[in-house]
Amino acid sequence: MDNEMSYSEMQRKCQQEFLWISFFGITGETCAKDRKERLNACVNRAYRDLSRTLNYRLNTQGYRKSDKKKADAEEAKAFAEAKVKFYREANEKLHEQITSLLHSVSGEGIIDEVKFDEWHEDTCSHLISLADDSGAFDDRGFTYGQAQKWVNMTMKYLFIMGIDNMEKLIPYLHVPIDSFIIKQAAKPRGTEYGLGVKRPPMDWSKLSKDEYLDYQERLRTAIGSTTCPLYWENDAWMHQAEKQD
Repeated sequence: MDNEMSYSEMQRKCQQEFLWISFFGITGETCAKDRKERLNACVNRAYRDLSRTLNYRLNTQGYRKSDKKKADAEEAKAFAEAKVKFYREANEKLHEQITSLLHSVSGEGIIDEVKFDEWHEDTCSHLISLADDSGAFDDRGFTYGQAQKWVNMTMKYLFIMGIDNMEKLIPYLHVPIDSFIIKQAAKPRGTEYGLGVKRPPMDWSKLSKDEYLDYQERLRTAIGSTTCPLYWENDAWMHQAEKQD
């Protein structure tokens, strides 16, 4: 029949829908129609990118294996509630901050590097404050390095989805910092995607605000004006992920 899909068209449709569901947890159709749901999908997926580094007061994996029987029942309940409360409030704050940002650039609002950096710093600071107030974290707390990962990966996923008005923001989006990017950026210039940027003083998940801002600025300077930082990051990250050298 004329209206039937060819094998290659059906294969491509299945591939796309499988990737949408398995990676973001929503269908491509839902993503296209529902702005709130696609933003929620990006925030949730970005959280998974940093969740293994979080310094929760009761380590989830260890708690499941051995601490459950030992831990006081009320303490365990309080921790579970604090963890859920933090995630819910942080999720809501990210929705609020990002929705406001996207709204401002969809109209006649002026956005430049300085304004975006102010928005980024404000958003990260909100997340850290929510974590500090939650009682869910141990003495190491929720770091700026972890906050940047959540914010930056959410913005990257919105860009990848290709739905929201990201064109005005693309030149200013920060590079999501992780071990792949640190390793790739440290490679000498002249090597593929190498920038010759000295590594930050510690792992990305432990970075302070000043350490993060310093490293982000050094990346921006090294990347220069030939491409957007996020374009470089996407290519460099995939190259490092493929090579694993």
